[in-house]
Amino acid sequence: MPHYCYLLRSLNEKYRNSTYIGYTVNPKRRIRQHNREIKNGAFKTHRAMPWEMICVVCGFPDKREGLRFEWAWQHPVHSKICREFISATLERRRKYISKLEIALRMVSVYFFYDLVISFPLE
Repeated sequence: MPHYCYLLRSLNEKYRNSTYIGYTVNPKRRIRQHNREIKNGAFKTHRAMPWEMICVVCGFPDKREGLRFEWAWQHPVHSKICREFISATLERRRKYISKLEIALRMVSVYFFYDLVISFPLE
């Protein structure tokens, strides 16, 4: 079973700087859940709907590694893996561009070297 981490950006004008980083085994289904098209979306995302999926990171060997990457991406300054190459000012920005930059830096680190970032066309 494939494992993914993903970055969402709110399309709601009121929450236009809001982002969400998550883990899933089915990105297409998960974005539908976040947008309340089907049940079981994250509570944290319900106010800033609708969401678009900006990028998906894949290539994790198991769930544990996927969740490890998700946590490090959400908390790069606190992560032992990332804190050496992620500045606190970059981490504090909420804009999706900074989240993408963090992901790009993370996949270049030897812990996550076999990962691939893709950008959905939908």
